[in-house]
Amino acid sequence: NSSISALYARNESIPGFQEVRSALAGSGLEVDPTSECLLECFRFVACISEMTDFLQGLQDSMSEGPGKDIYAPLVKTLARDEQDLRWAFTRVFRDRFLLRYGLPETQVDRLLESLSVLTVPHATTQDLYLPRRRGD
Repeated sequence: NSSISALYARNESIPGFQEVRSALAGSGLEVDPTSECLLECFRFVACISEMTDFLQGLQDSMSEGPGKDIYAPLVKTLARDEQDLRWAFTRVFRDRFLLRYGLPETQVDRLLESLSVLTVPHATTQDLYLPRRRGD
């Protein structure tokens, strides 16, 4: 598939992409340039990064300033929500790797553990998804 190859080639210069590729390879899984599996890894890291940045930014802004005492319980709730969302994202992507790509459970768990500590702060929607043809 030339469009996936072109997308991977474009993504090579994005900070963090090489680390995502290395995590996939380091989990004992082959990097297939014709499969969206590496792109799925990239999406997982981008989703977790974006969600964590957003919720931590909210927590930081609520923890500072004149209303910090009022917001203290909400900051704790947001911290719990962040953990719940990380678990949910991980579960969804774990199922995708198992069901969509047929990867072995132990390798998927190792992969997700490696990916969960990575960030790709500069990834955009165009970097994460193949262009859809009209009518798809």
